[in-house]
Amino acid sequence: MTKEINLGFVKKKRKELHYTNADMAKALGLSSPEKYYRRETGEYAFKATELPALSAKLKEPMESFFK
Repeated sequence: MTKEINLGFVKKKRKELHYTNADMAKALGLSSPEKYYRRETGEYAFKATELPALSAKLKEPMESFFK
């Protein structure tokens, strides 16, 4: 069974914490804010290896990202 990431929740948490796409890209080790933006909008999928950093940056358990 494949679980889908709740992108709306990720975006909401990022905005609540006042992080920019650049802040998130840096936390996930991405080379540009655009690469993070594409993940948050669903154009590209978050990689499993990025989820621990996403969890730490947004101060949420990984389970909370899934629908």
